[in-house]
Amino acid sequence: MRKSIDLKQIGIFLLIFPFLKPHSLEYLFPHLETLFDMGRLLCVVLIVLLWVSNEYRMSLPAAVFLCLEIWIAAVTLLRNPERLVASVINGAALSALVLAVDYFSQNEPKLLLRALLMNFEWLIWVNFITVLLFRPQGMYSADEIHAYYFLGLPNSFMIFVMPACMAALLNLYNGMNRLRSLGLIAAGVLSIFITWSATAVVGILAMAAVFLLCCRKERPRLLAGFWAFSLAADLAITVFQVTDNVAFLRDAIRKYLHKSPTFSGRAYIWKKAVEIIRAEPWLGHGFEKKIALTASADDLYSHAHNAYLQYWYIAGVLGIGLFLLLNILVIRRIRQAPPGAYKCAVIAPMAGLFIIFLTESCNYPALLMLYPLAANLAVLCPRAPEEETEPPSRSALYAPPDRGEHTET
Repeated sequence: MRKSIDLKQIGIFLLIFPFLKPHSLEYLFPHLETLFDMGRLLCVVLIVLLWVSNEYRMSLPAAVFLCLEIWIAAVTLLRNPERLVASVINGAALSALVLAVDYFSQNEPKLLLRALLMNFEWLIWVNFITVLLFRPQGMYSADEIHAYYFLGLPNSFMIFVMPACMAALLNLYNGMNRLRSLGLIAAGVLSIFITWSATAVVGILAMAAVFLLCCRKERPRLLAGFWAFSLAADLAITVFQVTDNVAFLRDAIRKYLHKSPTFSGRAYIWKKAVEIIRAEPWLGHGFEKKIALTASADDLYSHAHNAYLQYWYIAGVLGIGLFLLLNILVIRRIRQAPPGAYKCAVIAPMAGLFIIFLTESCNYPALLMLYPLAANLAVLCPRAPEEETEPPSRSALYAPPDRGEHTET
């Protein structure tokens, strides 16, 4: 029997859709940008109305993220007032998406997962097709060096693939949309391996390794360990520059990985970011503080290519403190969820995200979806049994309750 279309599911799909704009659309169809802006504004209005009417109680991680964005705007007002409007618009958009996913995770979890699957399906599959059809020149080219596809540069694929994998895995562990979910994961991973961006490949491999480690047995300390490892590695390569200053590491990277120990020039950017932080470590410099790539060219700028450095030099000690607190709270919520192997649906993508933090910032709407999804894991997968070793079957999900002596309340 064919399922009828759920209008609420379509509504959730349309609310999230404007935040997942492919990078190519602003070049291919510039006039669509206004429609996407209107969609994001509608989402902001809806979240405000839900909060004012007391129908929405945001989770603690979502509240911490909102405080982070408000603090960034406050610092921008003090340090970089000409960018205040841009800071408020950016912060409102990111916060609206996080809060929307947080709200629907708590109130309509199954509809949210289906809507997320629909959103990422068209993005990932269209991108995969353009990778197959237009490689190596790309779908279009903004310059003579890079190949741009539907979702932008190959480095950009992980921004969409990582949350797509989490949404697909959560669908799988709820017994929903199995073939579609597996196909979505395959298309995203293949897009990354075909174009072979080192950062994206390492992130996907980290996600796969953690998934294999915890898919059969819950390992509650694994994610915290991965985060601690990423923090230690981040400190080593960004502040102490070990891959460039330690001879045997530098030689090993060149000999065995055939890569530059400067991470494609990122080591220079990290060094400049650390200098910016030292100039104003406590308060920060405000939204969209850029790093000059050369001393002579005024138009060559970059972001920090590192999540921790980015938040620190923009929002100071309180900014990086709130960002660290956000990660701690999400890890804690995951560990407090009922036991079961289903936890790997969020542990694995979050582990990949922590590795990506080393070479990229986190100021992307799609990536930020991972936080409210992971924080509400217990609601999104409420039926996971204690000793689950594989995704539950549809028949198991809808089996009649046990009438024996033991009953659950």
